[in-house]
Amino acid sequence: GGNLCNSSPAGDTIPALIACGAVCVVASPGGNKEVPTESFVTGVGTNVLQPTEFLVGFKIPRPKGRTADAYLRFIPRTEMDIAVCGAGVALTLDASGACSAAKVAIGAVAITALPVPDAAAAPGLEALAGEVRALRSALEEQTGAIASLREEQERASRRLRLGVFVDVPNLVYGAERGEGGTEGVVHMGRLLDYLRGGRELIRATAYAPVSDDPGEPVEQQRFVAPFVPYDYRIVTKPLKRFADGSIKGNFDVEMALDMLTMAERLDVVALVSGDADFARAVELLQGRGVRVEVVAFGGSTAIEMRALADHYVEVGALMDRVGA
Repeated sequence: GGNLCNSSPAGDTIPALIACGAVCVVASPGGNKEVPTESFVTGVGTNVLQPTEFLVGFKIPRPKGRTADAYLRFIPRTEMDIAVCGAGVALTLDASGACSAAKVAIGAVAITALPVPDAAAAPGLEALAGEVRALRSALEEQTGAIASLREEQERASRRLRLGVFVDVPNLVYGAERGEGGTEGVVHMGRLLDYLRGGRELIRATAYAPVSDDPGEPVEQQRFVAPFVPYDYRIVTKPLKRFADGSIKGNFDVEMALDMLTMAERLDVVALVSGDADFARAVELLQGRGVRVEVVAFGGSTAIEMRALADHYVEVGALMDRVGA
């Protein structure tokens, strides 16, 4: 009740209380009495309280269903937090959304806050309410369209996010077969630059099997050394030796899991392998909206990988650009 008892014409709570239909409870020597809020203030700094009376509370009627209220004030001055004009409004809508009751009070425009008489019956109120509803609908539609446009602009303005996954044995063995000439040696730094192609490189990973010979440093081994000087994350595991004397290093599971795990952070996956074991992983990536580029020597590429790829890069045809 501080605003009310201070009785300033610019008191913020007064129009709000009037709009809500609040009644002041005043204690006096003869007992309590009730005064409508709009009758409590009588002038600038004056009100109905006598020297022996106190404002002890308010009675505010429970609002009907589909009722809402608000208070808004206009304060152009930054040096004083005092409203130049304020308005409290309480509206009730019927089941069709039409305004069935309205109470409005304005402050700081006279020596007391003023109720607006017959606000619910104001000429054109229902028509105005209809226009407001139509404008709100149009605004919501435009807001959605603007949000979609902004999202498209952001996608267009940012560089595509690229992940490179290299099946090292598939690439090295293809090169050693002499595909593409230049002694069949791929310069891994140039290959990475070519694949990047102005896109944002999120991660490049080379999956390299290594010998379990303790006398051969990992970083000098044939499947690892070509990648060490460049921006590759190198994942290794020992070659498997079989009873017939053959050895093999297989990273199919690790590569597939890494690609699918990173899918949400990538727009493009460059899969440097033509191995058909990755066909299902390619389909899953594409199902998540990721563009898949298959990069390999022709002789190391399965037919289904060429067919599945969004773009196929024949390394042998690029040796003048990516050869060592």
